[in-house]
Amino acid sequence: MVNKEQSYDIIGDVHGHASELTELLSKLGYWRARGSGWRHDAGRKVIFLGDLINHGPKVRETLLMVREMVGSGTARVILGNHELNALCFAFPDGHGGFLRKHSEENIFQHEATLRDFAGRAGEWGLMLDWFFTLPLFLDLKGLRLVHACWDKRAIHLLRGKNHLTMNMLHGWSRGDVKTQEAVHLLLKGPEVPLPKKCHYLDEEGRRRNDIRVKWWIKSRSITYRLAAITGGDRFPDEKIPREYVGRMGGYGAAEVPVLFGHYGFIKPPEPLADNVACVDLGIVRGGYLAAYRWDGENVLNRDKFSVQR
Repeated sequence: MVNKEQSYDIIGDVHGHASELTELLSKLGYWRARGSGWRHDAGRKVIFLGDLINHGPKVRETLLMVREMVGSGTARVILGNHELNALCFAFPDGHGGFLRKHSEENIFQHEATLRDFAGRAGEWGLMLDWFFTLPLFLDLKGLRLVHACWDKRAIHLLRGKNHLTMNMLHGWSRGDVKTQEAVHLLLKGPEVPLPKKCHYLDEEGRRRNDIRVKWWIKSRSITYRLAAITGGDRFPDEKIPREYVGRMGGYGAAEVPVLFGHYGFIKPPEPLADNVACVDLGIVRGGYLAAYRWDGENVLNRDKFSVQR
């Protein structure tokens, strides 16, 4: 069965790489109409999977470019964890600090964005306001999109709320743990703790005791090595305790396709299952910007990926 109502080009984490985005859009057949942004003659539309900001050399240019497309009706955007972090970094917690601590590590993560908007506080404020309008997920006809993890329980806990609000952010600082966990699951994905005395260093040299897991797999018995999204060989070949396996809710084979970003797979793009695919090829770690060209198919096809290079 194929849905022919609309064709989408799903683009993974851009992270301020505006030049690469321009290259990818051109490769996909989009062209820039003066004053109205990029468009496609066949009526295709882009959906960005979040994480437009941080790390890259042209954060401001990326945001202006994407917002122009959204304004002209040729693109949609969902919220990423870096936009969430930026909101928390920007607003006070009511106790003399900020919702996201201004630690050395956090300042470093936001450095590229802060640099690009230096002296443009008003414009950055408008961007933060715009982040509040971005949906946490999209459930379209025949297609689902989320930044990190599609989890029905998390969506149910939000009780119909599909955007962040200031009250929601401040509610977290007052102990609204359930809503916070639901949003973090959608935007950051599930993690499980490693066994005691087991750790690893991430790509930025930080010590980690938790690993990101393949949430689309449902299994009552799986090892850390098999469950890890990347770098499985670094982790023990022992079963994850049952209380943590439940965080891998699974994504049924009969469900409509779901696409997400976040994880930065630096390898040739291909579906992770017939109806599951990651469209983030780790541009911040030497990979590429990528898109999946969806035309209504229920079974995802590796040939539908397009990569900027």
